[in-house]
Amino acid sequence: MVHRNHHSLFVGRLQELSVLGELLQDVKRSRPRTAVLTGRSGTGKSAVLDKFLADHPELQVLRSGGLEWLRPAPRSGLERVARGGDPARLVASLQQQGPVAVVLEDIQWVDAESVHELLQLAEDPSAGALLLLLTLDSGAALDRATARHLSGHSISKLALEPLSPAEIRELHELLTGRTLAGPAAQQLRRHTGGKPGYVRELVPELPPAFASVGMNRLPAPSSTAAQVARELEGASDEARALIEATAIIGQSGDLFDIAAIAEISRPLAVMDAAVATGLLRTEFTDSAHLLDFRLPLFRAAVYDTLSGERRAALHRQAARVLPDEALQLWHLARSAPDADDALADRLDEFAASQASNGAWAAAADALLEASRLSTQARNRQGRLVRAVDALVGAGRLVKAIRLLPALESMPASAERDGVLGYLAACRGREAEARFHLDNAWRRRPSGDRATGARIAQRQVIHALARWQGADIVEWATRAVELAEPGSPIAIETKAIIGLGLAASGQPDAARRHYEAVLADAPPGAHSQRVLLGSGWTRLALDDPETARMQLEAAVPSEYRSGSLRISLWASAWLARTHFTLGDWDAALAVVGTASAQLERAQLDLLRPLIHWTAVQIHALRGNPVQAREHLLLGAALAENYESMVSPALLAHAQLLEAAADYQGVVRVLAPLAQTRSAQLAEPFFWIWQDTYANALVVLDRVDEASAFLAPYESLAAERRHRTSLSQLRSVRGRIHAAKGDLDAMRRSYQSALGQLDTLSAPYYRARVQYSYGQSLRRAGKRRESAEQLAAARQAFVLLNAQVYVARCDRELGASGVDVQRRDDPTGSSLTAQEEAVALLVARGKSNREAAQELIVSVKTVEYHLTRIYAKLQIRSRTELAVRYRPEDPA
Repeated sequence: MVHRNHHSLFVGRLQELSVLGELLQDVKRSRPRTAVLTGRSGTGKSAVLDKFLADHPELQVLRSGGLEWLRPAPRSGLERVARGGDPARLVASLQQQGPVAVVLEDIQWVDAESVHELLQLAEDPSAGALLLLLTLDSGAALDRATARHLSGHSISKLALEPLSPAEIRELHELLTGRTLAGPAAQQLRRHTGGKPGYVRELVPELPPAFASVGMNRLPAPSSTAAQVARELEGASDEARALIEATAIIGQSGDLFDIAAIAEISRPLAVMDAAVATGLLRTEFTDSAHLLDFRLPLFRAAVYDTLSGERRAALHRQAARVLPDEALQLWHLARSAPDADDALADRLDEFAASQASNGAWAAAADALLEASRLSTQARNRQGRLVRAVDALVGAGRLVKAIRLLPALESMPASAERDGVLGYLAACRGREAEARFHLDNAWRRRPSGDRATGARIAQRQVIHALARWQGADIVEWATRAVELAEPGSPIAIETKAIIGLGLAASGQPDAARRHYEAVLADAPPGAHSQRVLLGSGWTRLALDDPETARMQLEAAVPSEYRSGSLRISLWASAWLARTHFTLGDWDAALAVVGTASAQLERAQLDLLRPLIHWTAVQIHALRGNPVQAREHLLLGAALAENYESMVSPALLAHAQLLEAAADYQGVVRVLAPLAQTRSAQLAEPFFWIWQDTYANALVVLDRVDEASAFLAPYESLAAERRHRTSLSQLRSVRGRIHAAKGDLDAMRRSYQSALGQLDTLSAPYYRARVQYSYGQSLRRAGKRRESAEQLAAARQAFVLLNAQVYVARCDRELGASGVDVQRRDDPTGSSLTAQEEAVALLVARGKSNREAAQELIVSVKTVEYHLTRIYAKLQIRSRTELAVRYRPEDPA
């Protein structure tokens, strides 16, 4: 353990401490206040109080609490907290030295009279500088009068939530000095319920390797295990048997199934006694009466108390009772005292049947057990390779990564190298994936079509991540030819061929391909892959409504069916679809769910794509802090895959564009423009060229922008891709405006808007209208400019894109047409254009940045500033920021 000081171990709870601090400020003004901290045992109620009191040594503290094993006598709580005296008199005496905090903990074990009297004391305005702090177990039953007292509106109620994964990572580092990986933090949070007390107890007992890769099964803290053992010793034989059977099934289960495993004839009566131990909880549903542990660590403690013989007997009984074949086989495997080839063969057969349906999680679990039970090394290794392959397919990369040392220690083979390449691809490691996959293809046994099909499928994923359309089609076609018709490999690779066709410039062929594939798609997990490919392509080919329907159907990934990898791909593109359709709140919700799944799965390949949409929306809504958080989470390295680098760079550029940092936009997108343009020429998937060219125009690099834009305009027109064509022609309109060709400018903008006539793409339309309005205003066409800007503003308001709402307002103000002038006594003499310049400079913009925002020259800004300074009788930008504060249009 690195840090032992109590206060250095405190993490989180900033909101609760802030509320208590605000209450203390009232108390210091002689306004008595009361706060109740609620939460289950272990949530850190006492730790919050300790931290708060330590941070405020000016408080005079009276502190006591209830004890579960003591029967509370009337007023006994008051006697303890007031040291045997009168509480009101003692408080008044202490207030001569400063404000007083009366702390009464665990009031569920304190007599009601004491609680009531203290509450009445704190409600009396004459109590002066008194802060009453109470803690309460949220699961405890209170008498009706106490509950009524605590429901008063004048009492601040603070419910302590579980620690977040980020807070658990911070606490782990304080305890051990080691950085905790995201999946390990998630695992620790689930196991402990996020209760800081349990986290503090367990972390020092875990091996150092846990911090990086987690563990297959976490134990209970030793102190908790001892407490659970005492609870079991005090329980009846039947209650103990029911608790042990609940631990054996490893998940929430039906009460009557659990009772059958425990061989109990009257389960309802025994259930009450088992729940009374505090270890179990019950839940009623329409179809079952469920029994489960309150926390996973309680299950671990009970399971670890079982003798080997007792554990095996319960597993055998569970295999006889439970109806699900996967669970039956798992329990039989757990009950086996030694290696068992016959049982291993059964598990292998079951895994094959699950894999044929695309249920990779169930296949992986069965293969891991089969590998463990195999007597021959060849079978053990082969089944382990297939298990890791299935784990990756199911998106359970964390568990697969734990098995990497065992995999890498095996002799090189096509199967092993193929799985290593597959895992590297999902982790975003392009060079490593290419090395292993090429080796796998070279080592494949001659005539072994099944192995060749699997390796070709991995090559498809590698080509997709590299965004090489021709390679996608080539490898997918090869995989389909090698695979058994109707097999998961054949179905998934056939579903990806359409993406390859679109990415290689064959949009019509891609559409026809998916029409045929969807007509033949089988139900279940296989259809998920087809719907992903079709929905992804539909979005890219200007059909977002159909894309939304198909991608929404591809997102769900139920237990033991479907693929988390496919689900996360679908989520990423569903978020982009919601963005295109203007449903930005739905897009953020999808990203929130997907990012939580991504943190558990560690599927690094999809990080940039998933977080890209959140970066853009938060940037446009004026939330730069949240945007930068998602940008960091979705960062990519130059050596990562194209499908990682492109959305990461585009997200960064869009954040900079929202901040009007056009130099930054050009700098960030330069790698795409200089080294990747040939690979990303197709306009369907990464629409970045307009952002880059627009920044060049704003920076007065007009000829460079024109030359850059031309080939992409031609390609988009050839492909008849309306969304990208509209954005590119909008930039072309800005180029014509910069060159003074107003007729060509109007034709370009009208064409850009016409491309969007039948598309549901409100943000893209508003961008064109905003740019059109800017260009018209610069050309002196103020009334036309105001019409376009007003239309753009309305769309931006509906999207809550506050950054562009404010820009539209500044442009409308600068146009001087139909604008309601503000009643500002310090700036009423400023013209509309001067007002726009003053607002930007007062907010800290440089002259160049203000010029870029308003599409004027730097000299024009300098001229306006000279007049602004004279009119306001100021001499510096600092004085302007202090004295000129017009109402913020946003």
